Amino acid sequence: MKRFLTSAAALAMTSGMAAAEYKLTILHTNDFHARFEPISKYDGPCSAEDNSAGECFGGSGRLVTAINEARGRTDNALLVDGGDQFQGTLFYTHYKGALAAEMM
Repeated sequence: MKRFLTSAAALAMTSGMAAAEYKLTILHTNDFHARFEPISKYDGPCSAEDNSAGECFGGSGRLVTAINEARGRTDNALLVDGGDQFQGTLFYTHYKGALAAEMM
């Protein structure tokens, strides 16, 4: 009987919430692979000239900018990360993931 009353009370409390409208924006990142600096289309280092010309991709600066812009377009944003942050570049080899942890 106690289990029934607990379940009934929980159901009664959530029934009003189901009618409320709520908008949530989910932002997802994955497989960053310690790419803190921009890279070229050939997955290599990007020169300052290529970066200025818009020929580079990625990097933590672009990621942070994209996240902040997306958060600015909504009141309710949730940022989740699928992992694979801590390997792939000399940043990881030298800092052992500390830089990725600080950024996250």
